[in-house]
This record gives sequence, C-alpha cells and structure tokens, in this order.
Amino acid sequence: LAVVTPDPVAQSQLDDYAAQVQSKTAITLGTASEGLCLSRIPGDKRSAICAQSDTNAHGADISNLVAQAFLAMSPDAEVAIQNAGGVRTDVAAGNITIGTAYTLLPFANTLTNLTMTGAEIRQVLNEAVDYAFAANGSTGSYPYAAGLRFDVDRSRAAGARLYNIQTRVKGSSQWQDLDESRSYKVVTNSFTAMGKDNYLTFGAVSASGRAINTYLDYAQSFVEYVKKQGVLQKPAADDYSTQHFYDANGQLQQ
Repeated sequence: LAVVTPDPVAQSQLDDYAAQVQSKTAITLGTASEGLCLSRIPGDKRSAICAQSDTNAHGADISNLVAQAFLAMSPDAEVAIQNAGGVRTDVAAGNITIGTAYTLLPFANTLTNLTMTGAEIRQVLNEAVDYAFAANGSTGSYPYAAGLRFDVDRSRAAGARLYNIQTRVKGSSQWQDLDESRSYKVVTNSFTAMGKDNYLTFGAVSASGRAINTYLDYAQSFVEYVKKQGVLQKPAADDYSTQHFYDANGQLQQ
C-alpha cells in the first residue's frame, strides 16, 4: 500500500466529470406508482422491498416490464424474452431516474432481433428454465417475456417444464396458442442472443444468420420507454409471462 496525494489537476477534472454524472443520473424519467418487485425464480427472497409472497405466483414485476420495454422499443419485434439475471434491482414507488435505469440494467447489452419458429421458442424457453433449476446452473437464466406467457412446473421432466405457451404478438389484442410452425420476430438482449445463460437455441439461430443486432442500448431503451409511459405499475395478472408456477413437489404457488 502507498499513501499518495491526489494530483490537483487530475482531481479537478474527475470532480467535474463526477458532477456531470450526478446531474445526469438525477434526471427524472417518470414514476412508479407502486413498488416493482425483483425476483429471479418466482418466490425467491431476492427482493429488498417486497415480501417473498409478493413474487410467489408470477415472479418479478420489474423483469416483466423490462421485457415490455424491449418489445415496445424494437420496431420489428413481435415478442420479447429477457433473462432474469439481466435485471438487477427492485424499483421503489416514486421517481424513476436515469440512474435507476442504469442501475437496473447495468450491462453493455444491445437489443437483438431473431427470426425463430414457435418450436424454437418453446425449446429455448425450456433450455433457460432447466438451467435455472440445475444444480450447476444459474437462476439468472429464468425467462421473462412480453407477448408470451406460459406455465412452469419444476416437478416435470427437463425439456417439458415450461408449457401451455401462448402468444399475443405486437399489434394483437388476443392471446393464442403458440404456433410451432409459424415464424416469429423475437427481441432479446445481445448476451442471451449469443447463447449465453443456456439460451442455446438463440445461439444456434444467431449462428445461422437469423439475428440482427439493432444496436439499441438495452438500458437506454428502458429510459425511452419510461419517458413514453410516464407511469409504471405492476402488469395485469393476465400479462405476466409466468402465469402459473409449480414447485418441485408440483404444488401451485399463489
């Protein structure tokens, strides 16, 4: 260890930049009408502002809203999928600032559009869920979505734990069963688009030339979404991506 005296010129420049950052991050984008809970797997104890029971049935409020933001901000996308680990904090009731957005979504990711069949969507969602439950996996792979909803049962066999998949593509008002032969435009973040977090089918789709990086920063996309919406609140019950969640004993969580 060495005790040093700060260089006054360098310190002055750093102080100037720090003041600019503080000023920018304090800009208010909109408000949260209520606390928006964080969880990875439904019913975990990750939230700092919500009771465990608040996320038992559907998982994170904020991760669903992040997926909705990505769907809204990617013009060509029909549905959106976001990994739980890419969303890092609760959002408390009150002002949502630029600082909130970049704390919530702190990574250098961009939005990527993939052209996929319904069968590939089913496969990648089950890959993500299986990895979230695996002993050597990561809970951060648990999927959240917009324009997609499904049931998850930990007691079922790998590859079939996520089922009853329905879609409501952008521009539609009706939920319909996933058409496994139909082609869909899926927006996700660039990390999972490369097949990371066990989103292996995303990686295969990207390798086959069916992926387009929009170069839209994922945190900035959330910033623009909040500015457009003005007020964020918990999704309607029918719009949560996880509609029903069953634990390892097959018990429905409520």
